[in-house]
Amino acid sequence: MVSDAPVLTFVQAPYTIETGEAERVAVDHVARSVHTDASSTAAQLCAHMAGLQGATKMLAARLRVLHEYVAGVAAGTTPHDHALLREISALLRQVPAADSAAYERGFMSDANDTLLMGYLTSMTKGTALTGTMAEALNLACGDKQSRRSTRSFFGA
Repeated sequence: MVSDAPVLTFVQAPYTIETGEAERVAVDHVARSVHTDASSTAAQLCAHMAGLQGATKMLAARLRVLHEYVAGVAAGTTPHDHALLREISALLRQVPAADSAAYERGFMSDANDTLLMGYLTSMTKGTALTGTMAEALNLACGDKQSRRSTRSFFGA
């Protein structure tokens, strides 16, 4: 208020932007996918796998910190923070149990699908190579009639 009249005034306030790792990974993924039109599929796959590797390493490091905290609380060397322990418990309840039958079935199904795709790729490459070799063999060792017609075609 200036002279009994409201006045708009800009006041700078300190602030921080907090983001989670999931948000950073998502933004990084979107930023990389925008510029992938000119790059090859192999380069895209390598970039994707590198991103997954980095995310997995970060997850392992954070899980290690949580494990050390819980182990310290259990041993009595770290003070109890009940709110943090409840958050850790809620987080762990969201993760599916890796030793359940449903998880095992899903994992084995995915593993079998991956192996079948590898086998199909190998068979397709082998069939293509066999076809190429058969064509080369026919050209090199074809019957005399086909060689005569080829020579007459080329004027020899």
